[in-house]
Amino acid sequence: TLARHDVVVHLAALSGYQACEADPGQAVAVNVHGTRAIIAALDPAQLLVYASTTSIYGPQTLYARTKQEGERLVMQRPNSVAIRWATLFGVSARMRHELLPNAFTRQAVQRGHIDLYSPDQRRTFMHVADAASAYVLAMERADEMMGQVWDVGDRGLTCSKRQLVERIAEQVPGTTYAVMEQPDADERDLDVDFSKAAAIGFNYRSNWQERLPELVRLYEFWKEEAA
Repeated sequence: TLARHDVVVHLAALSGYQACEADPGQAVAVNVHGTRAIIAALDPAQLLVYASTTSIYGPQTLYARTKQEGERLVMQRPNSVAIRWATLFGVSARMRHELLPNAFTRQAVQRGHIDLYSPDQRRTFMHVADAASAYVLAMERADEMMGQVWDVGDRGLTCSKRQLVERIAEQVPGTTYAVMEQPDADERDLDVDFSKAAAIGFNYRSNWQERLPELVRLYEFWKEEAA
């Protein structure tokens, strides 16, 4: 049960633009009503750390709207922190293949070619390992963060989609890409200011050369296994 824990980190969600558009009812049930149920089950003394999203800043998709409503509910209770994460990427036990760095790297390795929609849209990213350490830091700095919403991401990993593809092509030689005529259905164009969180210790400055090779190795392994 939740009652025996000092801290609850609320990660449960139907996550991402595609998943929420595919099942709107489930998106609202999980992201909004599920959050309301968690809040109701908590004692006011328990710390709640809520995983929100920087997608809130773009043209609002259903995913963004449900996460913002969950965030609003969380901010109404005491002893709560909300973190608006950049788009996470990297190797994990349960891969999210649709996340842009993952998706583009998979296309590069498996097809040698990437279809690129709306190439000048900017996105903010963060590696999963940094996000995991940031949750620990949020618990340690909870007194300073309480009752506030924080934008957390990696200032070294904000770029346009075209720049992302070009960096992946550096890691997977021979990769080509084509800019598609139709715009991306996901209209987000984000360049988020992470300075507030960086000032209290959430200071991430990775680069793609450090982070992309692990994705390349994973998808190359899967390609060899499937051959």
